[in-house]
Amino acid sequence: MRSTSAGDEHIVARIPVSMLRLERRLAPFNSYAPPDPNGLAPSIIEGKRELDRLTLNELSGVSDACRRAAPASQTDDGRYFISRSSALPLPPVLSHRALGGVHLWIGVEEGIAIVLDDNEHALFLQLRDGTTLSQLADTLRQSTPERDGWAVIYALIGRLAVSGFIRGIDGYTDRWLPSPGRFMRLHLTQRCNLTCVHCYADSSPYVTSEGEISVDRWSRLIDEFADAGGERVLFTGGEALIYKGCDLLIRKAHERALDVTLFSNGLLIDRYLDLIRACVDQVQISIDGPDAQTNDAIRGPGSFARAKHAVDTLIAAGVRVRISMVVMASNLAAMQRDFVRFASQWPRGAVEFRLGYGVAHHGRGEELGDPLGIDDVRPVVDALLEAVEGDGGPRIARSTKGCGYAEQIVVAHDGTVHPCHLLDGAVTHIDKQSIPDLIQLLQQTSHDYDVDHTVGCNRCDIRNLCGGTCRILNGKTTGNRRIANCTASDKLHRLHNLVETFSQTQTPQALAHEWE
Repeated sequence: MRSTSAGDEHIVARIPVSMLRLERRLAPFNSYAPPDPNGLAPSIIEGKRELDRLTLNELSGVSDACRRAAPASQTDDGRYFISRSSALPLPPVLSHRALGGVHLWIGVEEGIAIVLDDNEHALFLQLRDGTTLSQLADTLRQSTPERDGWAVIYALIGRLAVSGFIRGIDGYTDRWLPSPGRFMRLHLTQRCNLTCVHCYADSSPYVTSEGEISVDRWSRLIDEFADAGGERVLFTGGEALIYKGCDLLIRKAHERALDVTLFSNGLLIDRYLDLIRACVDQVQISIDGPDAQTNDAIRGPGSFARAKHAVDTLIAAGVRVRISMVVMASNLAAMQRDFVRFASQWPRGAVEFRLGYGVAHHGRGEELGDPLGIDDVRPVVDALLEAVEGDGGPRIARSTKGCGYAEQIVVAHDGTVHPCHLLDGAVTHIDKQSIPDLIQLLQQTSHDYDVDHTVGCNRCDIRNLCGGTCRILNGKTTGNRRIANCTASDKLHRLHNLVETFSQTQTPQALAHEWE
């Protein structure tokens, strides 16, 4: 190990900036009733306090030396300089929890986390208190002379770096704000050629086209979005491909150099295959069971075979495909039994899976009254993902993020604008405000309903990792969208999920020999 700076004052690392980190997500809403600070049930408050006590929760600031420490500096060739003789530049407010024999450290404001073992934890405590790297190396040399103290320190620093815990290194963020102007979701119609039992939009063949805006108005909206710097557009419904003129709109979005995603049940893919191959970047197909019997009971007779045919057809055409599946009471046993077999029929990289943690309690999903909550579904989904992720099979979309309201422009079939794809509570209409004004409105909505303004979230140490509970469900369970319905049990599940997720953040092997 050597230093490239005078006086052996710095360690130098080449940190891979593409390491997976969870984004901070805010979860705003569009109902402006002020929250009641006393609106959270006392049992929830006491339960969370007991959870904090049991997990040895400690909320603390770092030392003044860490606060004053200069951020790591970057060179043109991607290397970072970290001083050996100064305190480590850590985030200002940290939280610590002991869970399952490990230590979960959280950068509260940044929404970052790292999982440390007992030895790493002991070293990190010293770094948090302002011990310099050189001082720590001397301590290690005296206590365990048989060990290479610097090797131990480099391994820990590498993990802290890729987890975003060192100010100045790519991946660290002081504050993340949503950009609703980047992504627009267009619900072209509420009509659908299926009647799924859990549909949050109440879509079906029995819905009429009444109130749908014209192809020309959709086209102008796409132009306005692209002109304002928009990047991605999603076409959905209902079933987007039922809308007469959907092909013109998809082509328009492609011609405006927007990233195009299509959500579909797959029934009309053959008819539009040439268009999709030429103009669509990704197609998501909904399938709600690993076999025909299970899926068709939820989505309708024959839908499984036709959806699977659509997936195979799209893969053969070279289109990126994602399969979306909702885990619920009626498919739980089949998913546990057959999901791995179902997922393994496609080669690695050919298809991505997105598994939902239960039914959205909205539309027919609310009427369905599915008895399974997120606490029931989460361990099943996590086990299924673990079974597939570890064997070189299809890629899985996995996230601990919140609901993400007001992080996109959502336009319903009638032109009303919503902060959420559940289409609950319009904030305006596309004919009343320009795209720049819509973006400003959604940014304000985001601020008003983020975790810092939600009772039950605003004092929680994992709020910027969790994003908060669904604001619509908040309103239905607590009477106010800005009062969280999160219980101590919910939070414990989230904490264990964070431990599982961030335990996977290891020092890249290449990092060990890139220290100089």
